[in-house]
Amino acid sequence: MKALLRICSGLLVAIVVVACGGGGSSGGGSTSLQLTGLSLDTANATDLHYMGDLWPSTWASDDKLYMAFGDGTGMKNCVPNYPGNVSASEPGVVVSWAVNGSATQGSCPAGQWKPGLTVPTGAGFYNDFCDHNDCSQCYDLCRFTPNGLVALSGTPPTFQDCTGTDQCVVYRDLPVDPVEAGSTWVKTSSIIAIGNRLIVAAHYPAGTVTDGYLSYSDDSGVTWTKATGSSPWNDSNASHFKVMVFIQMGQAYGENSDGYLYALGMDHELNQSSLTRMDLYLARVPKNMATDYTAYEYYSGSGPAWSGNQGDAVPVPGLSTYAQSSAMYHSKLKKYLFFSGLTDISAGGEGAVFAADDPWGPWSQVGTFPGNFIGSVIPKGIGDNTVYFTAAGSTFPYTLNLIKITFQTS
Repeated sequence: MKALLRICSGLLVAIVVVACGGGGSSGGGSTSLQLTGLSLDTANATDLHYMGDLWPSTWASDDKLYMAFGDGTGMKNCVPNYPGNVSASEPGVVVSWAVNGSATQGSCPAGQWKPGLTVPTGAGFYNDFCDHNDCSQCYDLCRFTPNGLVALSGTPPTFQDCTGTDQCVVYRDLPVDPVEAGSTWVKTSSIIAIGNRLIVAAHYPAGTVTDGYLSYSDDSGVTWTKATGSSPWNDSNASHFKVMVFIQMGQAYGENSDGYLYALGMDHELNQSSLTRMDLYLARVPKNMATDYTAYEYYSGSGPAWSGNQGDAVPVPGLSTYAQSSAMYHSKLKKYLFFSGLTDISAGGEGAVFAADDPWGPWSQVGTFPGNFIGSVIPKGIGDNTVYFTAAGSTFPYTLNLIKITFQTS
């Protein structure tokens, strides 16, 4: 999904509001602790300069953080390039300074280019490339992709740079081949590590979505396989799970205690045809059957009640968002957290964090912040009352930015 409109400016500020309540938890027990507000440490935001947006993440068994990115390179210090011919069958923005921008080879060493200051035709919001790169210097070319994956070692906000021509990128055109990724404009809804397996929930096209499906990797993201069978999450079934957001529960899902993988569902990444605030729905599946579409159950009412028919699904109480979001269990706060970078479209866009004692809620809003971007909480590197999240676009460069949230408690 392209970064949301750049209609905000300046740094985010801390805003503190409301509280949330208690109950049981499949992540490891309930607590009487109350979350009474939040603050964002934007003064110390970390820009890793990896080009792209979205950045949903999961903490895998190899201790790496796997992060999916959209419409970018997943790399830094290189000139974005989309090889081959661009056709009407490949939707979205294609960024290639070397093909349709101002890049020149000039006096550069063989294989390198100077980006120049003219943004490629149709590149729009990517013009901040030169804000943190000296566009008069020579750089290697790096591959632009609609949907890719990086693997980072370290703990936020400090990660290690990777060696090699692809830097930290482990897969492009996730989770399908380049032709399909280009023709359908696939994006990652969410990624989860369960044991040694990575599972991606993907959707297409970007923005106003018609279909969602699953794919998995058993070799740390090097190769991917689509889940067998037909996905039920599509317009034909009037599904509310086309954009599936897995609830992270620690490293390799190791903090889960009841044997189920939980995921929140929404209709669209961002409904561009009719901007609407969407309800959230809940699904669960035995975690050892997470790629079996027929094994999913859907939250159908308080209790909680579950149904094998997604048509019986009802919204979870207290949650809504305009855009793709993320969720996790915070084992130190013993709370489930839901993070959205866009819950209010007035006054330039506002995001919010919600909390609950169980995946099915009830959820309560903890705090709000200037938003207008799609971001994701990071399950690795949590503190007693802190967590990092990602942001790209709007008030931030179109790169991987890490910001710490601190929760006030009582």
